[in-house]
Amino acid sequence: MKSIHTPLGLIRANKKIVAGATALTLVGSIAPALILNSNAAATPVYTTVGPDFFTVIGYDITDSSTMRAYIEDTSIADFYDEDWRCSTEYSCLQGKKTGSTRIVIENYQNETTYIPLTSVKLDSNTYYVQDNRTTVSRTGSITGANNSLLTIDSIDDDEAGAASIEQTGAASYRISSDDIENENTFSITWKIGDQEVGGGTEVALKPIEAHDLVSHDEKNEEILRKATVSLIEANEEVTSLSYYGQIEDKIGNIAYGHNFDDTDLYNFTHNTRTGAPYAIGATLSMDEYIPASENSYNDTKELVFGDKEVKDAHFYNLYSYIGNCVDLISGADYVNSLDKRRAITTYDNESGRVCMNASQIEALAEPITITLDTDAEPVEDGFERTWYTYVPKYDEDHDFVEIPSTYNEEDGTISFSTKNLEAFAIGYIDTEKEEEPTVEPVDEPKEDSPKAPNTGSMSKVATTAVATFLPLMMIVGLAFIARAKKHSSSKLAKKINHFE
Repeated sequence: MKSIHTPLGLIRANKKIVAGATALTLVGSIAPALILNSNAAATPVYTTVGPDFFTVIGYDITDSSTMRAYIEDTSIADFYDEDWRCSTEYSCLQGKKTGSTRIVIENYQNETTYIPLTSVKLDSNTYYVQDNRTTVSRTGSITGANNSLLTIDSIDDDEAGAASIEQTGAASYRISSDDIENENTFSITWKIGDQEVGGGTEVALKPIEAHDLVSHDEKNEEILRKATVSLIEANEEVTSLSYYGQIEDKIGNIAYGHNFDDTDLYNFTHNTRTGAPYAIGATLSMDEYIPASENSYNDTKELVFGDKEVKDAHFYNLYSYIGNCVDLISGADYVNSLDKRRAITTYDNESGRVCMNASQIEALAEPITITLDTDAEPVEDGFERTWYTYVPKYDEDHDFVEIPSTYNEEDGTISFSTKNLEAFAIGYIDTEKEEEPTVEPVDEPKEDSPKAPNTGSMSKVATTAVATFLPLMMIVGLAFIARAKKHSSSKLAKKINHFE
């Protein structure tokens, strides 16, 4: 079997040469000679890692003489046929990981062609959501090959709104809009080398809002708005009429489908822009659980706080809903025709819109800050107050755990941060202040009392004393030694005289 390295870009030309050469009966052997003698380096083919992207080769890599074609290392890439543009055999490729391999083409003459194939990762979302009042600039890139290979092939505008898109570089674009009423969509097609990327990038501009109905904190609303965008980018169905699954985006926001009551939908409807045909957003709300009896209150308090004898305990549930509202001519009829057991919509008579609220946020990627008015009675004199905030622990015992919180004495509010939108409880304990020990006053010296002269530091005084008294001490010591010797001699003489 003979190995032939044929330029991919010349394959079609070679096919024409073969056809022409076949017609010439006098030189019928020219066509295979031309192919066999073509030793130029083959043009490389690129594909991109799936599952969202694939590439269209754009021309036939095989002909009637082809016996089979395959990818040498299918752990890197393989042929793809799950799109209408890939109906022709061997027309599309999809990568499985970044790396290099070869397309192998064998014909019936026992001849083999090798085409270099590189699989790259396209670092772009297939779907972006953008607030329809912002300007965003993006640049596409690839991993596994030189970025200069990536270019924007084409841009399509649905022209539904007043947004604009501008290509600012080979792989860069800018989208902007100040139209807060309509939705606008752009579709961007990429190319890697000579290959068109199937499954391009779609950018949807929508009026996106967020409303903190608990703390009215602008930072919280920005976090909720980002979470809404990210969750919809992870799954467009997050705001659909019948979505019931769980969604978790790449940065940690989690939401799940849910049926909501009229109160929830009313809050959403009346906190989104009534003038926009499409308004997507999130609302943060809260309700308080009030035990039906004193026994129920005590049981709930013991469940949450355990042995802590807190006073004025309150129990709350924190919610955040994602939804959207659309204009429908016969909105009321549309809602009334839905199965009431599964309907998650409401018809707003004032604006004539159907609002669909399909998902509830369970966890946020960034913490929000909840600030509540405690409305607690003043602290008695001689006492100090400590506030406690507890949230579910979510273990097998369904215990509650204390989280840090801050009490502001000036405005009587308590604040804490959380990523989980869940139940929580607050309460306080007043403890008697400890009396501070009495300190006896120190008598100050009278002003007319003579003060000792300051002759220097303590170390200098000590040095002077040693220098003055050391000779005197030596003299006294020698005198005692001499006296002791004399006394001992006298006693010894008395003893000797006594025994004699």
